Amino acid sequence: PYIALLDAKSVPESNAVELIVNQHINTNVDLISGNVVFKLLQPPVFGEWVDALVFVRVKEVVEAQEGLPGNSLWFFHKNLLDKIGPFRKDMRSGADTEWSMRLWKQGLTLNYVPEAIVHYRAREFGPLLIKARRTGRGHLQLAKLRPGFNVLKWCASSIIKMRPASIRY
Repeated sequence: PYIALLDAKSVPESNAVELIVNQHINTNVDLISGNVVFKLLQPPVFGEWVDALVFVRVKEVVEAQEGLPGNSLWFFHKNLLDKIGPFRKDMRSGADTEWSMRLWKQGLTLNYVPEAIVHYRAREFGPLLIKARRTGRGHLQLAKLRPGFNVLKWCASSIIKMRPASIRY
């Protein structure tokens, strides 16, 4: 049996699940993610641009082998829950990322399918501040779980690597 996870605010394109399932069947990857495309208002507002620049950069996170960000479509075999354990219930935010980091640390593989698109509505400034506060707390919890993890260095490197995410209007 397999498990597919999708963030409540994400909407996959009609072929996204099929693309991810096919990728899983054709490779030995343990966890596969879809690619997030931010949807912006027309014209876009400031908060949406910040959301698309800072959050949910799937490709960069997978290539850096830092786990997988949430908000995308995840697909994996149920036995991973036995190998890795359940998602942490004590985390306010980032339990999905923490779980995927445990997967990677145990030598299991993760990948993403850029063509498996999941649409995510970018937040305007007020809701974005609430999200940043919540996820910031989650990152602090992640930092405590990772010896040697420097939150300031991670933030600085995230800003330096900042590239616009995939965006559609």
